[in-house]
Amino acid sequence: MFRLIITATLITLLSACTMQVYKLNIQQGNIVTQDMLDKLKPGMNKRQVAFVMGNPVLKDTFTTRQWDYIYRTERREDEINEYKIRINFDQTQITRITKVRYQVRPNL
Repeated sequence: MFRLIITATLITLLSACTMQVYKLNIQQGNIVTQDMLDKLKPGMNKRQVAFVMGNPVLKDTFTTRQWDYIYRTERREDEINEYKIRINFDQTQITRITKVRYQVRPNL
């Protein structure tokens, strides 16, 4: 009986030592797909952009001529991707769309 308890305890301890911690994939910010970006056209007004893209994460407080959409994905420890989409307006319509992708390596 005593050997059975010791064996069960050792098996439990060894199996606990070999387990790895599960890390989630994390997504933050506005989820922006290529389909959404394809729908944006120069000349669209702000209401149409908000319908396609949703509300921006950042709005410039000094001017309403620039909207920034930021999207970040973390896939475990492998890679971190960050996307920034900036939409510039004249008074009411899109004048320029800028997309930038950064790949950030995690600190190990």
